[in-house]
Amino acid sequence: MQSYLPPRSIPSIHEHALQYTVLEVCVARTGARGVPRISKLVYASFRLSTLLSITTHTGHPPRSITMSSPMPSSPLHTLFLTEAILKILGGATFILFPSSILKNLIAPPYTPALTLLVRCLGTQTLAFSIPLFLAARSHGLGKEGRRLVYWSVLAREGFLMIGLLGGIAGIWSRGRAQDGLRVERSLEEGKGGESRAAEEDQAVEQRMLQRGSWLWVSELVPFVVGRVWILTQKEEWF
Repeated sequence: MQSYLPPRSIPSIHEHALQYTVLEVCVARTGARGVPRISKLVYASFRLSTLLSITTHTGHPPRSITMSSPMPSSPLHTLFLTEAILKILGGATFILFPSSILKNLIAPPYTPALTLLVRCLGTQTLAFSIPLFLAARSHGLGKEGRRLVYWSVLAREGFLMIGLLGGIAGIWSRGRAQDGLRVERSLEEGKGGESRAAEEDQAVEQRMLQRGSWLWVSELVPFVVGRVWILTQKEEWF
């Protein structure tokens, strides 16, 4: 027959769990050296009795309490805070001054669709400043949380760089194909000057877009390489 647990015993379970949590926090905050010997004995005995009590009432031991470990002494706090501020400045530039971004990619005038896309990219840049600020707090996130934030930012910048490199490769392949057609058409009789001028303008636009994309990639490379190095070689910083 299934045992019946009286309602009166239910608050005691929560009370034990609460006291158990409080003791865990106190010991974690003060450290082993900051607790007197007699207090350690009291803590150990109470912890054992609490575990037995909770296990008896619930049928299973309590789950281990996961606390947000403080950030160790490392440059990561400064890096998180600096990058969060840079994300705010960059996102504000994308939203308020989209022409300053587009001028490196295409000649004016800029269509409303292009301006809207740049501003939408700015909102994503602003959004990534929030987890960076949270990770910069000494007790805001645990070690795994800080690593997750760093991996997320790396994924965003890495995929952005891959997309830019793909666009550069596409521009290069189209340019080679158009160069071949231009040579063939230049041999045709009756070639008009307006058609040649239009082709030259298109070639100039493609070179400008390619140069602007390379500039953007060059700005992303140091961040991507630095994040990979920190995640793989400086795990103790987290």
